[in-house]
Amino acid sequence: MPKKILVIEDDEINRKFFVSLLKEGGYEVVEAADGQTAIELIAKEALSLIFMDIVLPKMSGYEVLKACKEKGLLGSTKVYALTASAESEVGEAGFDGIITKPVRVREFLRTVQEILHVREEEREARRN
Repeated sequence: MPKKILVIEDDEINRKFFVSLLKEGGYEVVEAADGQTAIELIAKEALSLIFMDIVLPKMSGYEVLKACKEKGLLGSTKVYALTASAESEVGEAGFDGIITKPVRVREFLRTVQEILHVREEEREARRN
């Protein structure tokens, strides 16, 4: 079963770019253009990974992350910030990591593989 990844990005061109890259990499992808839709998807989808822009309509990425943590919606799902600037606030806000834009395609896909592989190893370790 392919891993399901949520891409939260208000810029349609950027969102389609990330969705296309991930689908070509064999992942199932869902997408949101604003914070409110993102929370609704996080609540109902079984996600392996979330990539979230910081500047979003309706709610910022920081607000979405905070709301999801308060509601217990994330479980062990990793959340990475998609941002044009590597802000120190991103780490302080509780994101698991940062993907800076513009991305390098190979590097981005390698990072996705590493994140998901590490999660799989963590799950295996808990089973044993």
